[in-house]
Amino acid sequence: MVGTIIATMWFTSAKVLFIKHDNFFLIIEWAAIRAAAGLPPRFDLMPETKSILFAGSDEGMKAQVADILDGIAAYSLSWVGDSGDLLLKILDKDIDLVIIDENLDGLSGSTLIKIIKKSRPKIPLIIISSGNSKEDLARVLEQGIYYFILKPINGQELKEAVASGLEQKGSGVGCRVSG
Repeated sequence: MVGTIIATMWFTSAKVLFIKHDNFFLIIEWAAIRAAAGLPPRFDLMPETKSILFAGSDEGMKAQVADILDGIAAYSLSWVGDSGDLLLKILDKDIDLVIIDENLDGLSGSTLIKIIKKSRPKIPLIIISSGNSKEDLARVLEQGIYYFILKPINGQELKEAVASGLEQKGSGVGCRVSG
């Protein structure tokens, strides 16, 4: 049976071929074709999508962060509005990086960070804060935050922190502070 490949696409992380043969359309998963040919499956065909979670109760900040991160390659951005939802999402999903507005509804920022660092120590945390005191900085350094950004947010700085954090996930790189 010979057909013409009319399209290839990704469907739930599997490459799928659409093949037309006579009056039939066949949909075949790429891994099945490789298996039929006696070849091992390849899992590196689809670019890896990184998962970024933004936690903030301010709709304006959510929109600002989404606009700033637009254009960073292959990531999915999800949002939660309070600390309880943040903890549930981190425990339930494989998250690559978390951005937290320190004014998030629910638990205090320092309590939330301690819980996250105990349950998922390798997730880089970027904290956005309006505080700029020496006490804030000392607290951040003690908690092992990946990056600390002061409001108002500098878009380029956030982009660079996110890109770097996604590369460094799990490496144990210490805190970096903006400004």
